[in-house]
Formats: sequence, structure tokens, C-alpha cells
Amino acid sequence: MDPVGSLSAWIAVDDVNLDNACMHFVPGSHKFGRLDPVPLDHEVDDPLAMEMEAGGITFHYGCNFHCAWANRTAEPRRAFAIIYIPDYVMFAGDKDAAGAADEMEAGGPQDHPVYPVLA
Repeated sequence: MDPVGSLSAWIAVDDVNLDNACMHFVPGSHKFGRLDPVPLDHEVDDPLAMEMEAGGITFHYGCNFHCAWANRTAEPRRAFAIIYIPDYVMFAGDKDAAGAADEMEAGGPQDHPVYPVLA
């Protein structure tokens, strides 16, 4: 995305905890802006676990370092993610998680059925 401007909502469908792969966020990491996937030249705080009950929700900026480790239980850890991308954000030409990169033009809008326009 160029410029970066997405906002994600991550909704827990199941209770999430350290054992079943709750989300983790690194406080203050959004201030670095857009970085390569593995930034080795920045000191960051340890990630904070976001354990929550089903129905809990987190919101995070696209540049906030976030991850979930492996689910170490026999039960599924289900979640629903919604990513808001403002209309001024263009497709940068890199791969995208939704799998639409081959059908979009670098420098153009996020114009694809997997990126529906809401309003």
C-alpha cells in the first residue's frame, strides 16, 4: 500500500489466549512507518499478548508490528479480520495477503472484488 493507511479490526470468534495463538502487538512500532518485513535496525519493546474472550476486538494500524504464534491446542482458534483501506491508498505492486496482486496494477487503486468499496 502506498501510502500506508490501513486500519485492521481483528475479532475473536473463540476465546484467545497464549496457548491457542492470541494476537500480539509491539507497542510504539507504528511510529517506524513502512519497513522491510524483518527490520533489524530498530529496537522495539517485547510484544504484548492480547488475550480476550470470544467477541473481543482489537484495532490496529497497518504499520503496527503484530503476529500470532502457533495454536498449541487441539481446538481451532477462529477469528475474523476486517481491513479498512482508505481510497487515497494505492496498490504498491507487491504481493498482497488477499491474493489479488496479479490482477491489480501497481500505482493504481486497490480495485478488485476482494477489496469491496463500502461507501
